[in-house]
Amino acid sequence: LYYNANLRTVVMEAPASYEEFINAYILRNNKDSLKAIKVGGFNKEIRNIFSILHNFNSSKPSDKQVVVRTIDIESDIYLPLKYLSGLLPSTIIPSQIATEVNQVKQCVKANCGASETFRIITMLKQSRMCMSHCTKHI
Repeated sequence: LYYNANLRTVVMEAPASYEEFINAYILRNNKDSLKAIKVGGFNKEIRNIFSILHNFNSSKPSDKQVVVRTIDIESDIYLPLKYLSGLLPSTIIPSQIATEVNQVKQCVKANCGASETFRIITMLKQSRMCMSHCTKHI
């Protein structure tokens, strides 16, 4: 995804305040941020993903590094989906995630109602593709 689709952003569901700590660790190896991530409630699987991103970024110039963006999905889903839609690739979409990407984009374009939005989010959570698949293919 990094090389074939120019992916430079990983989006995850977490409070906005977590984004700075995650990026301080994966981009600048800030040890205090790593400690905060451990205390902040991320399980070992997610922390391992951050370590993979940190190790990947360590060999890249700053303009080629992968960053993490957080979206806090609570009550209304439209704005987080609109934000996510803007981060998704517009040209080359890997076949493994094409269905999910296109459904998010269509939902934003059509101003989906809550039930359709909930169905898409449920599908994304069940597949767990975004984090696990993307980090395997960086």
